[in-house]
Amino acid sequence: MAGMSVEERIGQLLMPYAYGASASDVSPAQADANRQLYGVSTPAELVSRYHLGGVILLPRNTLHPTLAELPTENTTNPAKVPALTNALQQASLDDSGIPLLISTDQEEGLVTRIAAPLATFPGSMPLGAARDTSLARKVAAATGRELASLGVNLDLAPDADVNVEPRNPVIGLRSFGDDPALVSGLVAAQVAGYQGDAGIGAAAKHFPGHGDTTVDSHTGLPRITHDRPTLDRIDLPPFRAAIDQGVDVVMAGHLLVPALDPAEPATLSRKILTGLLRHELGFDGVVMTDSLWMAGIRSRSKSDADAALHALLAGADVLLMPPDPAGTVARLVDALRSGRLSERRLNGSVRRVLGLKEQLGLLEPGWQPSAAVPSRTELRTDRRLALDAATRAVTLVSCRPGTLPPNGTTLVVGLGGPAANLAAALPNAQALPVDYAPTPAQRQQAVTEAGTVGRVVFLAWDAGGSPAQQQLLASLAAQATPLVAVSVDLPYDLDVTASADAQLATFGAGAISMAGLARALTQDRFDGRLPVAIPGAFDFGSGLSDC
Repeated sequence: MAGMSVEERIGQLLMPYAYGASASDVSPAQADANRQLYGVSTPAELVSRYHLGGVILLPRNTLHPTLAELPTENTTNPAKVPALTNALQQASLDDSGIPLLISTDQEEGLVTRIAAPLATFPGSMPLGAARDTSLARKVAAATGRELASLGVNLDLAPDADVNVEPRNPVIGLRSFGDDPALVSGLVAAQVAGYQGDAGIGAAAKHFPGHGDTTVDSHTGLPRITHDRPTLDRIDLPPFRAAIDQGVDVVMAGHLLVPALDPAEPATLSRKILTGLLRHELGFDGVVMTDSLWMAGIRSRSKSDADAALHALLAGADVLLMPPDPAGTVARLVDALRSGRLSERRLNGSVRRVLGLKEQLGLLEPGWQPSAAVPSRTELRTDRRLALDAATRAVTLVSCRPGTLPPNGTTLVVGLGGPAANLAAALPNAQALPVDYAPTPAQRQQAVTEAGTVGRVVFLAWDAGGSPAQQQLLASLAAQATPLVAVSVDLPYDLDVTASADAQLATFGAGAISMAGLARALTQDRFDGRLPVAIPGAFDFGSGLSDC
């Protein structure tokens, strides 16, 4: 660090994204986007222009006012990711001699940035339903090994939020559940899987807890109204567990928590990032902001550069996705000259970032990038693990005797993709795709076809918010054919499916979740238990082993 210029030290704190599947060969539209944002054409030029400490790979920046629909193509073709990360690392070695932190959000489930040929695992809430810390650790280890092989050395996971608000618009299935003890155990297990087993960095998020809000911090500033005893009881235990497990990174959320700081959101609050996280909880690793493109922080700052400075002064180390890197560097240099930002404060963050790189082995003499697509053998093993996790997540909460296992022919009614995937995995099954709001014609067709099969499986997707789905469910329940209702998104749909002969939840609608559902249905064995309470319907922990 002693040999680094001010600009090089500041660069170590920046983790932007760039457009391009290649570090140096991008499309004209992507080159224009990079120039618009950063004044350079390619990702490799971005690394050297700002002496970056890290980059994040993501599909697109949905918050950009004019580029929201332009794919970055960073992760579009996973087979190209190793060449991209190798070239980015080489650009950094050529510039500063210091390798990059290369991150992505691979929480699995809803937030999966890199898909096939990688194994696709169920997300957090399914693991909460499975209630097996060993399984959660294995999933994190497998995810981490696959990412490491592609050149990603930091996964922005696990999600440590306790989802106590059923209407939460941004966390939901990304949380392990609504019980602090359950969430804490699984968070610690996944940190161990990522860091201890796979050898990559992990980031617990979104500190001090994004689980009790109806506002999405991407589009507004959530207000967490918990008093300090409630925070200590519900929100903070998973972060304490992650810290006790030695988590490398804690990501701060753009959250206003008046019990901790009535004036500033967590990302900008010295009381929260330094007072609570550093001093009280004893975290000495890297503090990262959530994306600085998000409205939760931009709405509270005079400028993007000012937000970055305030976050650094509050105690953040890594500035994730700064919208204005050039302005940010200039603002921080000016703050150093004026004395508002001390050399000691800047150097403390740089030292922590370099310390993480040293811990990950990036500062070993002669280190060279060597990313490659995982082997077929490893991927086959991981896919078996993914299917096992998805199967063990399936939760049966009610069942009239004789409804399961399905025999004869089965009609699967639901949104096209999930219905087709389940029908393909179930013996003697056919799919009838319907819209999110099924039309009268679709309802009539479903009722007609239900009379020709042995069982109907209805896949509910946010049925609580779709009167048309509820009407279709009621029509199917009125038929003589046994009806199985499956909540394939958030499990809170279980409060509107009571008319079915059996009620289940999968906590995910992806192909792996449907394969796990088919397996559990066929075996008539259900290991899952509800990781959240369903208000007015089922308690936390509800679940039947069979029908």
